[in-house]
Amino acid sequence: MGNFTSKLGKLIKIIFWVILIAVLIKAFAIDAFRIPSSSMENTLMPGDFIIANKFAYNITTPKEIPFTNISIPYAKLFEIGKPEINDVVIFQFPEGYETDPKKSGSKYVKRVVA
Repeated sequence: MGNFTSKLGKLIKIIFWVILIAVLIKAFAIDAFRIPSSSMENTLMPGDFIIANKFAYNITTPKEIPFTNISIPYAKLFEIGKPEINDVVIFQFPEGYETDPKKSGSKYVKRVVA
């Protein structure tokens, strides 16, 4: 019985660390997005999945706890670079800037043109 308990304890520790690392990576390093519309057609098709590098322009604290909708205080820590023409960027409109309240806070994938 002691051997089973020891193995179970190790398994629980491994699962804990895997989940913690996944949450930290999603919060600070990368994120996955699904393309919802045809506005980027010929480059990204509706339904495509992309992985975004969160370190491309800024290092920030997350706006919400990963895998939840729980908001937390947001702060820009360091600026690394600026978007350049033809970069594909993901941004979120601040609440209140949209004419459609259902889209307020939605994330958009667009190409920088100017």
